[in-house]
Amino acid sequence: MSGSANIDFGMGADIRWRAANAAHFADFLALTDSKYAYCQSRIVLAPKEGSLTITCSDLANPGIFAGLMDRFATLYPNSDRRAVVSMWTLHYFSGLSIAMAVLGLEMKLLVPNALDQINLCMDPETAAPQAFQLPDLGHRVEGLGFAGALAPLLLHHVEPLIAAISHNERLGRRMLWTNVAAYLDWIVGEIGRGSDRANASEQAVLYRQEIWPGGVRNPLFGLIRSEKDEAGEIHGCRKVCCLRYSLPGVGGCGFSCPLPQGRQ
Repeated sequence: MSGSANIDFGMGADIRWRAANAAHFADFLALTDSKYAYCQSRIVLAPKEGSLTITCSDLANPGIFAGLMDRFATLYPNSDRRAVVSMWTLHYFSGLSIAMAVLGLEMKLLVPNALDQINLCMDPETAAPQAFQLPDLGHRVEGLGFAGALAPLLLHHVEPLIAAISHNERLGRRMLWTNVAAYLDWIVGEIGRGSDRANASEQAVLYRQEIWPGGVRNPLFGLIRSEKDEAGEIHGCRKVCCLRYSLPGVGGCGFSCPLPQGRQ
């Protein structure tokens, strides 16, 4: 009798977990449909049909990553390899950081985010990032803020990936970290202005504290500075150029670029 009770309890817990996970995903889809349209289709729970899907940790393999960059480079013939790789990481880190910020800061969901816990879905021809496949959407944590939601992502996903790309492709780490910082700065500000004012104050923690609470080095320290444009509006400006302006058919970053040619 006690064994049956244990089995029933386990099945019931699994059913409740699956129901909660489905509800979280439905909430995410509704939220991205109404408020954060740029996150649509960025998070999936199963591989996208027709996509090339790999575990994100495979990106640290130099042979695998080089092959993917060869495919992506077909979009920009005869271009600087550094700019091509940087552009790929802009796609990757924008989708990852924006979606994870919405899940963590807006929905208060603590989700799996380590490099070996997430899969990347890509266009099979060009290897352009399309979506991130999560094993589940975790669980809600009341009061979840930047430290709990995003610091683990930066330390256990972004940092080892940047280290690998920097080493394998001979790119500066500060440029790659700035590719992360630019999008994270924007989405944290958007969430703070629109939904959670407490997150707006945490935006300063991203760049102004060299050491985060707990003694962890802040990899984003000093990468974004605030500047006013001619109209008096404040913008987050990069300290290191991403080189996207040098790719054919791709515009610069506007006022946020540190180089005059990238502001055109």
